[in-house]
Amino acid sequence: MIEYTERKLNDEDIKYINKKYKLQEKRLIFINEKVMKYLPFYSALFTVCAIVFFMLIYKKIDNFFLLLTGTFLIFSPFVIYKLIKTFIKNTLLQDKLHQIMDDILEKDTAKVIHCISSKMIEFEEIEDEGAQYLFQVEENKIFHISGQEFYETSLFPCNDFELITIMGPEKDQILDFHIHCIGHKLSPIMTVPRDVKKEYVDKICELPEIIEGNIENLDSVMNIIIN
Repeated sequence: MIEYTERKLNDEDIKYINKKYKLQEKRLIFINEKVMKYLPFYSALFTVCAIVFFMLIYKKIDNFFLLLTGTFLIFSPFVIYKLIKTFIKNTLLQDKLHQIMDDILEKDTAKVIHCISSKMIEFEEIEDEGAQYLFQVEENKIFHISGQEFYETSLFPCNDFELITIMGPEKDQILDFHIHCIGHKLSPIMTVPRDVKKEYVDKICELPEIIEGNIENLDSVMNIIIN
């Protein structure tokens, strides 16, 4: 079974969104706290090194301390710059996360593809193109998905799942995507080896989302790809 629907966000969607974005925000806050912890230290170090360095220059003292303070005098501004840049960047990212959350709640729309399948073929990955599967969703209908977002997990691929695309307020704006696994883990009835896939890689990558055919044997799948 394959079903395409559009609906308002449900409790599971909101829970997922809050968990994901709150975790990202928490990480940014943690980094900024570390930045604010070290920024005064390096600022003070720069000030002290500058005073000592120019004092030694004024007194015409040429020794190890002159080299040491001079080195820190050159090094410290770069560290301070990186810390300030990181703080500003993370602050802007926090604002962006809040805006995304607001946009998601404003649109309140999810496009869902619900797939139920008991038979699936997977293709071995070539380089970093991502995972690729063919699910038998009806007697003569195959659902094709591919991409890095479909890498295998402890739950996916499964025999019953939803692909949930969360929309934004602008036309066709996609703000998030996730997979909601409902059923149990599904093992492939066949894995197409990397070497075999290479022979048809161009046509495989251009496969539409829904194709006609049956995945019972490799020959039938390859006939679909070739034709």
